[in-house]
Amino acid sequence: MIDLASKTIGEIVSGDYRTAAIFSSMGIAYSWRGQETLAHACQRKKLSLEEVLDKLGTLLQSPAGRDFDFAYWPADLLADYIVRKYHRYIRSRVPVIKQVLQSLVFSSGREQPMLSQVLGLFEKASQELERHMQKEELILFPYIKKMVPDEKGMRKFDGGHFDGVRNTIWNLMQDHEVEGERIEQIKAITRNFHSPKDADDGYKVAMGLLRDFDHNLRKHLHLENNILFPKALQGGVMGELVNG
Repeated sequence: MIDLASKTIGEIVSGDYRTAAIFSSMGIAYSWRGQETLAHACQRKKLSLEEVLDKLGTLLQSPAGRDFDFAYWPADLLADYIVRKYHRYIRSRVPVIKQVLQSLVFSSGREQPMLSQVLGLFEKASQELERHMQKEELILFPYIKKMVPDEKGMRKFDGGHFDGVRNTIWNLMQDHEVEGERIEQIKAITRNFHSPKDADDGYKVAMGLLRDFDHNLRKHLHLENNILFPKALQGGVMGELVNG
């Protein structure tokens, strides 16, 4: 367990995704701040490292259910999976959530002015996420796929462009943190997507959609920040050594 304290949050969650629930309950952003160590995260959040280690230890010693072990997926397959599952999810859900929120603001905005704030934050997040996904799909992911050897062990990778790819990855990771914090703002404003007892069906639907969006975004950013991007960075360094 002492070794666990020196591991990054991303490494721990990549090893067993069940730990994500523990980190979420403690307010530790494993998706977009996964590069900090467990010890540092506990210090920053003023949490007892011993208590966190105890909870993690109990969980990790229990039998794990069946789940995909994305850490062992090749980078090209993981990139395709992210686009097909998470990028499609965002593009299908954003118009629905915006319409529901706009209706809520129209019907209840005066009584609950925070709804306008939620709508504004979500609209900004959706715009930035779309720009972000296009950068991944058109620039970064095609390059990552060239890093993966074909059936003959050959790669179409050009190590001469890797500095630009490295910078793109770091910029995308910074984007992740910004959008993650924006969703955290929505979560805080809505008190963890809570619906009051007297809330109508529209309000409950909106909170449910936002809660689901938050859950999917965390998994999405975790797969990129903590698994795919490190694979790409490692593969690029290896390519530079081979091509140099």
